[in-house]
Amino acid sequence: HPAVRYGDVAFADIDGDSDKDVLIAGISPTGLISKLYRNTSQPVCPITALCKNITLPLDSTGNSILQPSDIDNGSTVTCGTPILSISQSTFTCADIGIHTIELTVADEYGSFEVCTAEVTVTAGAACADCEGVINGNAQPGSLCDQDGEIGIYSSDCICEISDQGSMAGHVSGLLNCGVRNVTIASYNQFYPEVNDVFEITIDMNGEFTTPSIMVGTYDILITVEGYLSKLYPDVILESGINNLEISGIFAGDLNHSNSVNVFDISSFSTAFGSMEGGSNYNFFADFNCNSIVNVFDVSYLNISFGMVGDNPY
Repeated sequence: HPAVRYGDVAFADIDGDSDKDVLIAGISPTGLISKLYRNTSQPVCPITALCKNITLPLDSTGNSILQPSDIDNGSTVTCGTPILSISQSTFTCADIGIHTIELTVADEYGSFEVCTAEVTVTAGAACADCEGVINGNAQPGSLCDQDGEIGIYSSDCICEISDQGSMAGHVSGLLNCGVRNVTIASYNQFYPEVNDVFEITIDMNGEFTTPSIMVGTYDILITVEGYLSKLYPDVILESGINNLEISGIFAGDLNHSNSVNVFDISSFSTAFGSMEGGSNYNFFADFNCNSIVNVFDVSYLNISFGMVGDNPY
């Protein structure tokens, strides 16, 4: 350049690739300038990446491996041998369906081109659950039904019918307190599908028996009419009849809200002074079951006022 003075040219392997590069330097009106011309031996090597769509079946274990050559459709490089790689190579039952996979075709100089293929992963027998549904929920250890009876699938998918158990309950303090209802909600800790709610009548002795349910570990919520709910956690229900003693429940829930508040006080006030057979008599307000609502029942209400019953979760 005519404006450059004191120009100089140097030949050296500047970039460390074993080829000599050219460095030109000089002084221009704006200051010191330099220009490096790299000498590379890499030729111009066109690459053609060609892909094809395939179906990839999973094997008997529910797995499969995709090789780059499986989706290569004749890719070429002009310098050396093609180096192939793919964006995903392993597939399981969770991958059933269509996947877009990238095939990268590179040459020995690091140049590359990419194409894409659709890989359709199909299921094998290993992906079916115990009822033949692909990726279904009927796995070993899950619930099953055989002729209307509840069972559990074994490791080899046999529906093994579960034992059944019932609860024989006794509500302490309700002797000779008349017939009333109790609601039993059973929450299985491992199989929520069998959760159930029973409404049963308590007899004159405060006793009741539930229908049979699958054995297991339950949280049992007991709600006696006129009383706050009480939760019995971790109840192990075994085959046959299981005794359940219910005690420590609090009276006063006259409006069935699972709490004792001013609305219950209002209901109690209406019944206060009444006797069994009278128009204002409230069976649930007669807490001591002596056929009259009086000051002795007030003491029960004082104890539970402001309380809230248990909830399962």
